[in-house]
Amino acid sequence: LNAYGLGAESAGQISDQLFQVVKDGKVTFEQLAENISKFAPTAHAAGLSMEEMNAAIATAVKVEKPERAMTALRAALFTTAEQGKHLLDVAREMQGMNLEEIIAAGFSKRSAQGIVLLANNFELLQTELDNMAVATGEMGRAFDVMATDDTQNLKTAMSDLKDVGIELGDSVMP
Repeated sequence: LNAYGLGAESAGQISDQLFQVVKDGKVTFEQLAENISKFAPTAHAAGLSMEEMNAAIATAVKVEKPERAMTALRAALFTTAEQGKHLLDVAREMQGMNLEEIIAAGFSKRSAQGIVLLANNFELLQTELDNMAVATGEMGRAFDVMATDDTQNLKTAMSDLKDVGIELGDSVMP
C-alpha cells in the first residue's frame, strides 16, 4: 500500500490481488513477503499499475524462483524506464526473442533476464492481467477454503499477508 501511496480503503482490493498472485504463481505468502519489497517501489516509480505489477510477479514466479524473479524484474524496470519505455510494452515487442537477442537489442544481462521472463510468457502475462482485473473476493474465497480445512492455516496465511504489508511499508519508509 505504501509503495503505491494507497490508503487503508484499498487494502481489500490489494489483498485480493495478492491472494491471486499466490493462487496463480508458484509462490507462498512468505516468499512474496520476503521479495515484493525488491520490486514494488520500483514498479510504481516506473509507471506500472498495481494490477500490472502483480500480474508480472505471478507470471515471473511461475518460471523462476521468487527472489531471482523479483531481482530480474526490478533490473528490467530500471532499464526500460531509463529508455522511457513501459516494461509491458517492451515485453510485448520482444515476444519470442531469446536472451541473447534481447541482450543484442541493448539490454544488460540482468535486465534481459527480467524481460525474457515476461516476453516469452506473454500470453500467460495477459491471462494474469485479466485475473488481476477480476480478483475481487479472492481473499474471502481463500478464507473460506482455509477455514474449512484448518484454522491454523488461516492464521498463518493472514500473518503472512500482514508481513507482505509490513514489507511493502518498510520498503518505502526512509
